[in-house]
Amino acid sequence: MPTFESSPGTSSLGTHDDDARILDHHDVSGINQLLSDLSAAYQRRDLDVVKSLWPTLSAADLRRIEDAFRAAKVVRYSFSALEEPRFGPVASDGRGSDVATLLVQRSGTMNPFSGGKPLVVDDHLTMRVVRAESGWTVQSAEYTRDR
Repeated sequence: MPTFESSPGTSSLGTHDDDARILDHHDVSGINQLLSDLSAAYQRRDLDVVKSLWPTLSAADLRRIEDAFRAAKVVRYSFSALEEPRFGPVASDGRGSDVATLLVQRSGTMNPFSGGKPLVVDDHLTMRVVRAESGWTVQSAEYTRDR
């Protein structure tokens, strides 16, 4: 998974304005860790960890994920950042932004126990992440058309 180093006010996409800036290495590292932990939770089929990292998933989405986990013999899944996170305004306490948006590639294969055709996923999501007490979590994700 690509990881991104941060430098104040810049990115590979150009200079950010005050409302979307790269803050520090710890914020970027925390978001990269979130994506790594989410990938590992999918591969272990650990719904509790998925819920803790993505607490806003609906009950219907959680049921679909759980059903897929139960039906799969093997799960290979990854969430990879395709760009540097774009951070929102700095929090009032000065510790950095509490929200960021980034483009993520979601790719994976779930091979069913039944021996049928594997479910293959390869798409892009625009993911909004928020800082929680325990670290960064996913607030929302929207499918993004191919760039």
